[in-house]
Amino acid sequence: MVKKLRKEGYQLGRYQVRHIMRRLRLKVTQRVAYKITTKRKHADSVPDNLLNQNRTLTQPPPTRFGLAM
Repeated sequence: MVKKLRKEGYQLGRYQVRHIMRRLRLKVTQRVAYKITTKRKHADSVPDNLLNQNRTLTQPPPTRFGLAM
């Protein structure tokens, strides 16, 4: 907050800013660098394939609009 006020041309110290913020009932909140969306232990094993799905391709997938990639 002090740095921002000094950029704008105010000559205030941190204690003066603290006093003003307290009087105005302002609170500083830090931003979160990143939010963890999944909590997973890397030691956990992969679950068994209960549906016995075979995901191997027997032939290449069909191309759309005649364009081969």
